Amino acid sequence: MIQLLEDKYRLIAENSADVIWTMDMDMCFTYVSPAIYQLRGYTVEEALGHSIEETAPGSLEKIRDLYSEKLSAIQSGDPDGWKPIIFEVEQFHKDGRKIWTSNNARILQDRNGQPSGILGITRDITDRVLADQALRESEEKYRNLFEFSMDGVLLVDPEKGYLDCNMAAVNIFGLKSKEQLLKLNIGALSPEYQPDGILSSQKIIAYMEKVYKTGSNLFEWTYKHQDGYEFYTSVLVALMKIGGKNIVQVTMRDLSDYKRSQEIMVQSEKMMSVGGLAAGMAHEINNPMAGLMQSAEVITNRISNLDVPVNRQIAEEIGIKMSDIQIYMEKRGILPMLSAIHDSGKRITSIVQNMLSFARKSENMFSSHHLGEILDKTLELAHTDLNLKKPYDFKSIKVQKTYETHLPLVHCEGSKIQQVLLNILRNGAQAMQAAETLHPLFKIQIRHDTDRNMVCMEIEDNGPGMDEKTRKRVFEPFFTTKPVGIGTGLGLSVSYFIIVENHGGEMSLVSDLGKGTRFIIRLPLNRPVKK
Repeated sequence: MIQLLEDKYRLIAENSADVIWTMDMDMCFTYVSPAIYQLRGYTVEEALGHSIEETAPGSLEKIRDLYSEKLSAIQSGDPDGWKPIIFEVEQFHKDGRKIWTSNNARILQDRNGQPSGILGITRDITDRVLADQALRESEEKYRNLFEFSMDGVLLVDPEKGYLDCNMAAVNIFGLKSKEQLLKLNIGALSPEYQPDGILSSQKIIAYMEKVYKTGSNLFEWTYKHQDGYEFYTSVLVALMKIGGKNIVQVTMRDLSDYKRSQEIMVQSEKMMSVGGLAAGMAHEINNPMAGLMQSAEVITNRISNLDVPVNRQIAEEIGIKMSDIQIYMEKRGILPMLSAIHDSGKRITSIVQNMLSFARKSENMFSSHHLGEILDKTLELAHTDLNLKKPYDFKSIKVQKTYETHLPLVHCEGSKIQQVLLNILRNGAQAMQAAETLHPLFKIQIRHDTDRNMVCMEIEDNGPGMDEKTRKRVFEPFFTTKPVGIGTGLGLSVSYFIIVENHGGEMSLVSDLGKGTRFIIRLPLNRPVKK
């Protein structure tokens, strides 16, 4: 009977896919099943001759610690010492490959209840371990892509709200931490209305319908920054399954800089076309206007100047006194009318000169200038110019200047740059005065933009600022917010042409209603010559 049982167990051991083994109390192998060849490439005889150090060299200390713990438990009378233990160790194949194994081992006891040996079963789990390792590496890789992406990424549960986000998303919205963002309601990051006037809550429904239908949707969206302003983004929404649930991934990219450059490009193209038209119109207007003004001067001289002999001679021939003519003219208000015609003509002439500036290039007037010196002279001129035109008291405006040291010289037409700066200062002073700005202030900065090889000037006021509609049109010819007769709408248009077209630079502005206006002018150090 005993022999039959031994044969039966041996048959099972020798045909098992797992390696069955036994050891004595000195941890020397006393039996190894034939499956050792499939596991490690060794014969039974070779495996029996291996020590534990040769079998699992990388896990020797781990095995000995487990063995000692079990023996200590048995010696202390703890019944758990006799229970099997499962542990994973690395072994090596005969050809040098590393093999990961799961081992189920227990200490055997003799008839006297004393430890007599160790029985174990070893199973190859290399495929599982490598799969787990690949999964962890993949998760780590995608976690790094998620965390270090320059685009903002949000994971959203349509029912529960935000699940996770990266720091780029936190920074885009001007928040302090992930926790702060994840606590927000989904709708809190969008303004009530999108730029087209449609409710954000309605528009997102239409976009999400496409996501659920096709799996993704790419569109532009306006979000709300923590500081209150709105900004444009490109948004890719994709639907994915995580744990059997629909999860939405939102990837957003801030388009604010792109939109601003696009606006400048459109504005520049518009200005170029209008410039040619304006120059042509100016030439057509100039000649008849000169004749009109000259005629007005001649008429005034002939009816009011008593010192001209021919005037008295003609008056006497028809029996009229020059003094009577003067009295008539005064009582009918004709002389003021003629004066008004002349003044209007001068105003039109000034407008014509501005229009001609759209296309006029004076390359021979270019020379090297220090922009700080030009700005200082312009500030002095602004004091003189505006203080003579009450109620614009330039002396009441505080000026903070920050000029970077060792600024390079800029090849430009100094008088034209001064014209641009004076126009900006005049507009800012008038805007602050009209808005009754408390403690009016100009912040002026000049710095060397080494990355772009340009010198940058910034003039910022703390006046009323502009709304988006005004900001987009401010460089258009004849667009003005000033009352009729005060502004022509050409000052900033001409300034734009002087900087962009005549000097190859850049001119833009940043302004929000109630937050002042900042003009940014960049002039190149190496300006390409236009032919």
